[in-house]
Amino acid sequence: MPYITLLLTLLLLSGCVSSPRTHAPARTDSLQPWLDNTLSPWLTEQLARHPRFKGRTGQLVAMQEHRLQPAIDGLRDEVRQQLFNRLISQPGVQLAWYPDDAPLEHHRSLAQLQCARPRQADFYIGLDIRAGLNGDSHLAIRALEPGASQWMSGFGLQWQGRLTASQQQALQQQRADESLRGLRALPFTGQ
Repeated sequence: MPYITLLLTLLLLSGCVSSPRTHAPARTDSLQPWLDNTLSPWLTEQLARHPRFKGRTGQLVAMQEHRLQPAIDGLRDEVRQQLFNRLISQPGVQLAWYPDDAPLEHHRSLAQLQCARPRQADFYIGLDIRAGLNGDSHLAIRALEPGASQWMSGFGLQWQGRLTASQQQALQQQRADESLRGLRALPFTGQ
């Protein structure tokens, strides 16, 4: 009888052991649920609690391989806005923010006066979207130190699946990423 109890205890304990999280592409047919249920919580956890990112400022950018992209497509911009809106309200997460051509207004009270300079990025969170075989697309999320030419090890998630027609259309719409203005990827222009 003691052997059966011991065997049952070992079986129960072995069920409690969790395997480490793999970073292989998650295969789903829809990007939005993966963004909501997997990427957002994981990214929040990493940026708020991991010692590599805690207390440092990140910036969400379009990347391809190891390079910042001076242009951003509509899909990456939409994903970036969704992630930014979710992350900025989380305690411990610090993101660089550069407003897009905000209308200039004079403050009406001291509470409206904003004296803080925009934060410079200590690291970039790259959004890399590529078309794959058989109509599938891949979205990779990785982190890169400014000036470095390689991804930070141990950080990254990937999604693989089919984009909707509107997401495919947004992927084709390119514009300059004004948040990079002044960097080598998108220098200031002389006027």
